[in-house]
Amino acid sequence: MLGTLSSLLMLAIAARELSGTISTLQMITVRNAVGFILICALLQGSGWKQLKTAQSGTHLVRSVSHLIAQYAWIFGLASIPMAEVFALEFSGPVWSVIIASVLLGEKINRFRVLTLVLGIIGVLTILRPGFRNPDPAMFIVIFSAVCFALANVLTKKLVVNNSPLNIIFYVTVIQFMLTVIPTVAIWVVPDTREWLWMIVMGIVAITAHYCFARAFSYADAMVVIPMDFLRLPLAGIMGWLLYQESMDEFVILGALIMFGGNLIGIYTEKRRLNANNE
Repeated sequence: MLGTLSSLLMLAIAARELSGTISTLQMITVRNAVGFILICALLQGSGWKQLKTAQSGTHLVRSVSHLIAQYAWIFGLASIPMAEVFALEFSGPVWSVIIASVLLGEKINRFRVLTLVLGIIGVLTILRPGFRNPDPAMFIVIFSAVCFALANVLTKKLVVNNSPLNIIFYVTVIQFMLTVIPTVAIWVVPDTREWLWMIVMGIVAITAHYCFARAFSYADAMVVIPMDFLRLPLAGIMGWLLYQESMDEFVILGALIMFGGNLIGIYTEKRRLNANNE
């Protein structure tokens, strides 16, 4: 998880460093180009046959949803403190429960209802409508979390018949094909520093996926997910050190409420799976 946390923080810092001079579209295009090179190197060792798929439509929808989510997430990073972006991301499981019930027919039991309620309370705690005017970028980040949730639910559908490399390969290729032509039209020639940051984005995007998957292979979700919550204080520290950002106590409180709901959902799901296996 240390590798995952480091990768996600580096991804956020790289996006923030580039946001003033390089368009989000150009960042995503170069990131996917770098990712494609890395994935091809991995496929060379593990085999190209795994790229065969019968779910091209699902791959396309997932890739578009993930692309929109990235665009909105980077916009948020350029507009509001890093800690607020990471805190609002914890609303993802709330949207995943709703989307999974619609697309996969998963039942919403009383524990999932509790996850939903705590998630909504957490979001409202951060936004505090009626007590302040929330920055419009906060709603963009929530929209990003919804799109990431859709991509995650579709991943759950894809992993049944597709390897992780298969899924990452197609999302990288499809997104590159969707963005390369409009990127050429607005291309800004990067300087050395900007090239380095975009290459970093491409590398850490892949390492974040890889390290997160490896973390689940070594430890249970009840161990991995609480460690993932460390993103919030780490983002707050990095935002303070690099950009002189302060961390609102209501952001911490709201994130803790959502995190508690997420843990309840994971714990009850584990108990249900254990009961079914007995």
